[in-house]
Formats: sequence, C-alpha cells, structure tokens
Amino acid sequence: MSENIPHQTKIKVYELFEYGISSFEKYIQKIEATGNHTSDLAKLIRIIENSSNLLRQPETKFREIKGKEKKLQGTKLYEAKAGILRVYIFHEERTGRIIVTAGKKNDQTKDINNAIKTIQAYKDEQQK
Repeated sequence: MSENIPHQTKIKVYELFEYGISSFEKYIQKIEATGNHTSDLAKLIRIIENSSNLLRQPETKFREIKGKEKKLQGTKLYEAKAGILRVYIFHEERTGRIIVTAGKKNDQTKDINNAIKTIQAYKDEQQK
C-alpha cells in the first residue's frame, strides 16, 4: 500500500517499487526538498484519493490515457494532474491502483512512454 495515499480508500492504492525504490516516493521527496509545487502535490494526492474512493474527477484532473491499450495488453493507464505535476497510475484487477511514475507537464510524453515500459515489464514479471 502507498504510504502517501490514505489507506481507507475503496480502491486500494499501491506504489510500484523497482529494485526496492518507489519512484513516486523519490518524486515527493524532491518536491518537498525544493519547496516548489508543494500545494500542487497536496492537490494531486487528494485527486488520487478521491478517484480511488470512486468520486468522479474532472478530466482536467484525472483522465484515462487513450490509445495505449494495445501496448498495455488491455490495461488502462491513468493520469492524475495538478498544476504542472503529473502522476501515472494503472489499475490491476483484484489488486487496486498502482502508481507507476510521476513527472511534470514538460516531460509528459517521455513519462507516459516510461510508464508504458514499466507496466509492460511488471506484467511480464507477474506472468513468470
């Protein structure tokens, strides 16, 4: 379970760890260390929490990234956003939502491609 999202959500939220490291945790630490965008970070966490409690969010805050289903073998990729901050999440049946990576608007295309590769590697590992 994610230590950064409240645990009482209807859909459980997890962070994906690679080699024992959560990229989302590193992202949070970086924002908190610089002191920039901390209010947007708080909004972002609230958006993830609300969407995981099945509260509809405007597409300007939480949206499905369309056109990637084939690459992701039917898995849906979502983007939560506040200000210039972005978090990429996918939903795994019987598990919940998994935070893959995070970034800023300027790096959106690169971050989405990175999220797709990470999800593909995760799914490959799960099938072993």
